[in-house]
Amino acid sequence: MKHMQWLSLGLLPVIAAAAGANPIEVGHGVNEARVYVEWSDGFSVEFLVRFGQAEADTSTGLGLIDIIEAETELTTVRNDFGWGVFVDGISYLDHSDVGFGGGDLWWHYWIDDAGSRDRWESPWVGAPDRIIAHGDADAWIYGHGQAPAPEWEPPFLAGYGQYVYDPNDFATTWIDYQPQGMINDWLAGVPFNDPNAALGRPTVQTTGDDWSIALDIAAPVVPVYPAFRHFEMTYLGEGGSLTLAFGHPVSDDLHNPYGIDFIVFGNAPQAIGAGQMWTNGDPSAVTTSPTGDSEPGIVSVSQDGITWYSFTNDPSFMPDDPNFVKLAADSEDGPFCDGFAPTLGRVYDPDHADASLGAWNQWWAEPTNPTLPLDPALSYAALGGRSVARVAQAYGDSAGGAGYDLAKLDIPADPNTGLKWFRYVRIDDAPGGGSPEIDAVADVSCPGDYKHPAPLGDLNGDFRVDIDDAVLIAEHWDAVIADLDDPAARADANNDAVVDEKDLALVLDHLGECAWGCQ
Repeated sequence: MKHMQWLSLGLLPVIAAAAGANPIEVGHGVNEARVYVEWSDGFSVEFLVRFGQAEADTSTGLGLIDIIEAETELTTVRNDFGWGVFVDGISYLDHSDVGFGGGDLWWHYWIDDAGSRDRWESPWVGAPDRIIAHGDADAWIYGHGQAPAPEWEPPFLAGYGQYVYDPNDFATTWIDYQPQGMINDWLAGVPFNDPNAALGRPTVQTTGDDWSIALDIAAPVVPVYPAFRHFEMTYLGEGGSLTLAFGHPVSDDLHNPYGIDFIVFGNAPQAIGAGQMWTNGDPSAVTTSPTGDSEPGIVSVSQDGITWYSFTNDPSFMPDDPNFVKLAADSEDGPFCDGFAPTLGRVYDPDHADASLGAWNQWWAEPTNPTLPLDPALSYAALGGRSVARVAQAYGDSAGGAGYDLAKLDIPADPNTGLKWFRYVRIDDAPGGGSPEIDAVADVSCPGDYKHPAPLGDLNGDFRVDIDDAVLIAEHWDAVIADLDDPAARADANNDAVVDEKDLALVLDHLGECAWGCQ
């Protein structure tokens, strides 16, 4: 059940509302940028431009145009005034606008940086001086001064940034813990046998390992340097299990990103490229390998703590226990926890590095959001060969973890909401698995979930009360509603079967309220 469709191409920030057709791919290199062009006749085209032989390589706004012009039918008219080059005309196929025609009849230049929380902005520099890095976007528009039409959606998604920790977003209680065997924290000699370590949020930062990183240094968790201390995670061992409970029902909410409903965090890392070591230094200087550790655990969920619905079809898992309902034999097995995706504790944002970590920190900003799942299309292989910085850019605000969709299970739905749900989660070492460690289990947040209900007066289902809701009332003014199938029923804010001034008053009383991600 993939509700919020965030289409991606490589690791470039994705686009929610494309200009039309798929982007035209041009150029060569390891970095990607987008260029959107719109003419006065309304025609638009979008280009995916590749450039640079190394991740640190940059281009310019005009450099992107040069690549496009060299490989497509797009042509430009440029004027050099001595102090800089000015793009005066752009033509492509049968579409052409050249020169200043008064008012907004000129080529407006817009930029959108991959690392910015803001959307399109009109820059103070021109295209020749605009520095383009991987994931950036440029736009050229003739005939109006409005921001470009594409709503570029980088991994920094509205509503998920600047996460404020809430213990209720995670499992709050451990119910049962049956470890098999045990290992100790090699720095402290303390066993990983505290089930409380699996409660609350996943680890944001751990300690140094007293080898490549000094023990007293706060080391942010990154995909190649996971949580590894006894107070950060719980060890299951081969054949072990851990049962946790949430303080609220975790539901198959309609607007969960990628349809993912909950996330399980382990501590399996992505491998580092040969000959390299993680020293808590510059993440752009360390490259990942296309492989990573996996200590697979089978995840099961329950509404009553008795009947369990498991994300596996393995016949060797609980073969004689009728209380475990497994996936159909022809279903895809899994997913399994404590593998991909490794945890990212802090957002990679060099412009807003958290000085409280120490003068050494030039890269890591606020903690990531453990309630935002990572794109399930990503994998160790997809991220391999990229720097740790580039991998962190792909995560955006997400803390990673293994994501689970309740739609995959035959678990009963709530008769009132129609949504599948659970309260208990159990993790078992997979038969022949690898003794997983569990750091946390999180409920995915989204508009419309138990924490973010739609505000009163939201009639069109966008989780905000604005002029669009008032317009809906105006469109059905004085309508008498016979049944819920009547289109006018959406405009009946107070549910009295009539669309009138009472409905409008309710909307106006709550104007500006928003359930999620208001800007």
